[in-house]
This record gives sequence, structure tokens and C-alpha cells, in this order.
Amino acid sequence: QMLGEPKLPELLGFKVYDDKPSGDLDRRGDRLFGRKTYRKALVPLAPGDHQVPPIRLVYFDPGAGAFRTRATETLPIGVTPSESKEELMLTESLAPTTGKVAVRILADDILPIRRGLEALGGRRITGWRGWGWAGSALFSPLAFLALFGLRRRQARFESDRGLRRRRNALRSSLQRLDEITIDRVARFDPQTFAREASLCVRHYVGDRLDAAGGVLTPKEVENLLTTAQVDEAGVRRIRELLERFEAAQYGVRSQSLDQEQVVRSLAQLLKDVERQLGPVR
Repeated sequence: QMLGEPKLPELLGFKVYDDKPSGDLDRRGDRLFGRKTYRKALVPLAPGDHQVPPIRLVYFDPGAGAFRTRATETLPIGVTPSESKEELMLTESLAPTTGKVAVRILADDILPIRRGLEALGGRRITGWRGWGWAGSALFSPLAFLALFGLRRRQARFESDRGLRRRRNALRSSLQRLDEITIDRVARFDPQTFAREASLCVRHYVGDRLDAAGGVLTPKEVENLLTTAQVDEAGVRRIRELLERFEAAQYGVRSQSLDQEQVVRSLAQLLKDVERQLGPVR
């Protein structure tokens, strides 16, 4: 189905007209057979001996593991003149006389709608028509640029599976923090709050630095942020928060946390880390 049309050599003595290609496929067991046919109509421009140069086809031979070239032989064509001369009758005499002859037009070429010289003059488009014309003229290139940018963005996401995670890491984490603040269970259960807040931090670090955030320990988070050249104070603050969250989850007595204050400080801390990590590339 993907076999392209062979390129014809230059045929100076002919006019070439394309015909619709045809093809068929046949499956025999685990093998696929097929045929594709391209047809050209060659109209000679002058009598005499003409030649159709060899037509070459380059293909890949999977058995040999190499490209091959096949070519047809030179095709000689002898063109003889027509026995009768073709006459192109565009007019017909109505009443032949010795003077002027009345004629009837049998055929006419395509003529422009306007035949006067005034058609060459410029016309100014003003008012809302002018703005509409300008907008329509700008729409196509702007739409093309927008689609081109969207296609490049999709291609980047397809080639780099982690790009979307890195770009959405901060937004996803801040959204998760907002959900924690409106979660009634988390607000009245310190262990649930500590678990959700800890997951929020670890998922952010994992998404931003291409790691499995859900299973990171406070020490592993510290190592990742230090390698990413986040300042020491910010790294220490994040590790302290993660350790407090773990103590609140697994301690014999749950630590009391000022949830609203923790959420505000944690959101600001993640924004500071994002700024230090720089734009996602």
C-alpha cells in the first residue's frame, strides 16, 4: 500500500497524462503478495523515432539485507504522421458572400468577467468589510502557527514520556494541597492529614525529578533535591516536614499539627523549590 510511484525520466517528445493507479493484495498463509500498476498516456508531439528511457525502481531486498535497483529497457517508439490533417473549427459561415461573411461562434475560450480597463483600477475596502478582510487574511497564518506549535508540543510529549509529569508537578501538588484543606476527614484526623501531606511532597519531588515519588523516604528526597542543587535550607526544611509527617502517622501518640499553617508553609516551600529547579526543558 505504501509503494510510491516510480519517477519517470524526462520525455521531451511527448505530453504525459496520468491515469488512475490500480492494485490488489493477496494473503497466503503468513505471507502477503500484491501488485500495483501505474499507467501513463503518452501523446507524441511530432512524428519520427522516439525513445522512452529506462525507468528505474529502487527497493529494499530483505533477503539480501540491501537496497537493489531494477530498470526497464529502453522502449523505442515510431511515430508516423496522421493521414488527414486535423482542422479546428471554431466558427461557421452563415451566409458566404463576396464581401463580409456572417459567422457563428462555435467555441470560445474562457474570458474574464470584466473586459474593460476599469477592472485594473484599485478599490479601497473600508468600514467593517476592511476589518473583516484583514481578519480573514490573518486567520490562516495564525491558525497554521497555532497548529504547528501544538503539533511540536505533542511530538515533545510523545518523545519524552516524563515531560508532562515534570511540567505538571507543581500544579498537581498545589491542587492536592487544596483538596486536603477541604477534606473533612483529614481536618479531624491528624494521621490522615499527615499521610496526605507527606504524599503530596513526595509525589512532587518524584514527578519533578523523574522518580517514583510514592515510595521515597525522607533521606531519598533529601538526596534528590541536593543533587538537583536546591539550597540547603530548603532541603532541610522539606526533610524535617516529612519526618514530622511520619511521626504523626506512626508515632504512639499523634503529634498535633496546625494544619492550615502547615499547608500554607508547604505550598510556599514547593514554589521556592520549583523556582530553584528552573524551567522544565
